[in-house]
Amino acid sequence: MERIAFIAGPARSGTTLVRGILDAHPDIAVTKETRFMDLIYSLRNQPGGRREMLKRILKRARPRILRRSGEAGLQPFREKMEGIRNSRELWRELMKVTATKEVRKLLVEKTPDNISFLKEINEWFPEAPIVVTMRDGRDVVASAVKIWARLDLSPLDAAAQWRLAAESYLKAQAVPHLLLRYEEVVRDPNKFFADLFSYLGFTY
Repeated sequence: MERIAFIAGPARSGTTLVRGILDAHPDIAVTKETRFMDLIYSLRNQPGGRREMLKRILKRARPRILRRSGEAGLQPFREKMEGIRNSRELWRELMKVTATKEVRKLLVEKTPDNISFLKEINEWFPEAPIVVTMRDGRDVVASAVKIWARLDLSPLDAAAQWRLAAESYLKAQAVPHLLLRYEEVVRDPNKFFADLFSYLGFTY
């Protein structure tokens, strides 16, 4: 079975940068943002929650399935997911189907909001490395307001999002992980990349 790793961090803190670096490695496949833990927690107490969860999983997986297998691939995937009763295995299958390429050695799930679920991820996948990115909150706010200008995001809203993510991280610091600071990319990119690949079991 393929190894799994996770990327988490406040939005605009470097999670996409890390994703791109890892995805360039031939033995590493990276998923789209599955937002699976958000899905689990938003539906856990709702009537028909599992049915709705499977519906949303199929929606998220559909574009990748169509590119790989066409319409013929949708029904087998739906039947496979309906037969899985364990949420952890549902997530694993969603990761595989949304990966950028065929998994060879390591499958990496990148969702910034994973930072709110580090303890849960560690409980579900205790052997999985977790990479957390962090960036100066002032730079995060400036970047978010600029990038998401069309959403009319205020600096106060961006700062609140960063604070919430940072507080979630502080509560879960006991979870084994590698912390990468965005500023290190500028200061010493070789060390940044070497630390990342070494933590995941690869040579940089």
